[in-house]
Amino acid sequence: MFYKRIFISVFYMKKFNRKYTASDIMNELKRLLPTLEKKTKRRFHIDQRNYLISVLYYKFGFTEEFISELVNIERSSVSYVKKRVILSLQKEDDWTFEINTLHLSHKYPFKFPVELKKRRPYKLKQIYLNLSTLNKIELFKNKFNISDTDEALKALIGIGLNESKVVSKPINVEFDL
Repeated sequence: MFYKRIFISVFYMKKFNRKYTASDIMNELKRLLPTLEKKTKRRFHIDQRNYLISVLYYKFGFTEEFISELVNIERSSVSYVKKRVILSLQKEDDWTFEINTLHLSHKYPFKFPVELKKRRPYKLKQIYLNLSTLNKIELFKNKFNISDTDEALKALIGIGLNESKVVSKPINVEFDL
């Protein structure tokens, strides 16, 4: 069976070396969808679907919502799929994905982004403060003419951690908080 796929792929490589449009990809997806009507976990079909979804997203700029309606899966699944394809192509040990999508990659060639977008360099932390602590933060803001509560909290944390680079100007705290 493996040799049949490679032979078919070489056939596709010679026959379909042309430019393609988004409608070509959507037609291929529609051709593939009847095999995915009932929930299947057959990797051969899922990998093909994932490759086509990623091409629609990265090459043609379709939204995750549009693709999810087209393929009849949830938007969060589309978000997962588009990242999964890049990771599968970057991993050298995931040869199964490459074999399953070999004919599609020759029929619809596309160079996927090398890296995924990195997450934000900062992390969001949420804390709950009592009313008296919030009032003290407001007093600190007013005393040192800091307009934003976030900046006041960064300055207070910087003072507490003795990091002078956090505070742009030296602040002398002389009152009791």
